[in-house]
Amino acid sequence: MTGDRALSFRFQPLPKQPVATLFGHEEFALRPGDTSVLMFSGGLDSLAGALQRLEASHDHVCLVSHQSSSIQKRAQTALATALTRYYPGRTSHYRFPCTLLGAQRRREETQRTRAFLFCSIGFSLACALKQDRIYVCENGVTSLNFMRREDLGDARASRTTNPATLQALEGLFSQLAESQVIIENPLFWKTKADVLKLLGDGPHPDLIASAVSCTKPIRASGLASHCGTCLQCVDRRLAAYASGLESQDGPGNYSHDFVRHTPPKKEDITTLVDYLRQAREFAECGPDSLLATRLDEISTVVPALPGAPDEISAVESLAELLRRHGRQVRSAVKRVQAIHEEPFLRPEEGSLIALVASREHLREPVDRLVSSLQTILGAAVPRLFRSKPPVDENDLNEKIAALLATHRSDLRSEHPSVSFACAQYVPDHTMTGVDVHLEAKYIRAKTTPSKAREGIAADLTIRPNGVHTLFVVYDPDHAIEDDTVFRDDFQSRGGCTVLIIH
Repeated sequence: MTGDRALSFRFQPLPKQPVATLFGHEEFALRPGDTSVLMFSGGLDSLAGALQRLEASHDHVCLVSHQSSSIQKRAQTALATALTRYYPGRTSHYRFPCTLLGAQRRREETQRTRAFLFCSIGFSLACALKQDRIYVCENGVTSLNFMRREDLGDARASRTTNPATLQALEGLFSQLAESQVIIENPLFWKTKADVLKLLGDGPHPDLIASAVSCTKPIRASGLASHCGTCLQCVDRRLAAYASGLESQDGPGNYSHDFVRHTPPKKEDITTLVDYLRQAREFAECGPDSLLATRLDEISTVVPALPGAPDEISAVESLAELLRRHGRQVRSAVKRVQAIHEEPFLRPEEGSLIALVASREHLREPVDRLVSSLQTILGAAVPRLFRSKPPVDENDLNEKIAALLATHRSDLRSEHPSVSFACAQYVPDHTMTGVDVHLEAKYIRAKTTPSKAREGIAADLTIRPNGVHTLFVVYDPDHAIEDDTVFRDDFQSRGGCTVLIIH
């Protein structure tokens, strides 16, 4: 579940004294019998699952919530109240406040283990109600949470409702209960757009706007319940466009409109680009390509998939789910363009409309990082040496390395899938784990353009395989006769970019 460690549990008998219980308060009026225990986060998926259960059965539905923010608490309470109004006497809402405070928040911000907390609460209530089944409702694409970039693997990724996580929890809970416990996700084979369509076509589409999907509600402002730029906000808004329900979702729900306006942080643009890039990959997904590109991720998932008769069928069904998601995102983007694109106005930089128009999501991550480095260096280097030029090439390299060190945290958040280093190559020595190398060349009396050209050519012959090199050529006296010719001579070979600064 956490991706970085294994946890073992050792149980021992309680001392002989009265047992404290989670359900000792008056608010817990437990009612065994025809009861469904359903985890209720207050998001669209859990709302759809609750409505589906209420419509498809005569069960009393126990909505189980853990509450970690005031926005989440308000959403859960409002939706539970509405469900009680629509289905009198058929719902109960059990709420458990739990949040991180102070230093705890700084030590661990990923919430990657919350599945254990969330499902343990549901399991405890199910035991008290003598039930052997817990409903956890989440669309399959979110449940799988396939990596959009390398740094979102292992411990950085949430596997809250991943089938492998739920299967492992089933095993633990079954041992504790000494009988079979089932954790069922009835929405696994649906996308977020499918879930919204389900709600829109259902008996209570008015509840859509009240559900909260945001993973960073602390960034929401004013009356908005969503920050508008986190991954779940992006997923929800584009799913609403894909299902034709963007007006039902309520634009006032979001602090920021990434569709038409520049996101507040550059890392938000990265989130949006990553989402579009992955959707493009999924739009053409087939069983063979899925196995070729995602084998490590699906190998643990396939044995735990619900309803798949065999592994071949499971992989085919997964590919179909991902392909449907990718194509729904594509249709959502087309709908956004049809509604919001203004041909006589320039779109705001970083907005969805601008990113799609420039095909930013089709660029390789390395190319995006190199562009950011060029922007920083092109503006800063002339100012840095305006009054005092560098002593020599080593001095230039050191100053550039120091300059970029001040931008490292920003570059890391904007381009988390690639890394760079300022390095001078020496024979038999290479750096590992770096996608972009930066080399500086200083053209002055002793280092002519021809000598700089020879140095670049020599560096290219000994650079590590698979590394893109950004050559920063500082030419304050315009010794290079034709910048374009000098630059294209190397860039045409591929694997490098030449930035000439005067």
